[in-house]
Amino acid sequence: MKRAELDRRIANGETLEDIVPALMDDGADITSYDDLKRFAIEKIESDELYLAEHVLKACLDVADYYGYDYSMGTLEKPTAIDGVEDLIDYVED
Repeated sequence: MKRAELDRRIANGETLEDIVPALMDDGADITSYDDLKRFAIEKIESDELYLAEHVLKACLDVADYYGYDYSMGTLEKPTAIDGVEDLIDYVED
């Protein structure tokens, strides 16, 4: 998604719930709270406790969506996405 489209959607009153699925379909590193929690559970079950703890600590910043690249493991902290203004980092200029 381009920045102009994001700006247009925000101006039209669209919410995170309206915009995030399109960004996720475009391959943005955005994940839902439930998916992040499932990932942590999988890591617990496979004894990757350090990664599970890392993800669960980020979940304490309760949000519906987080920015997180699963391939980065503990090199990147999941970041809560609190509003449409946080989506700017996930669009092209």
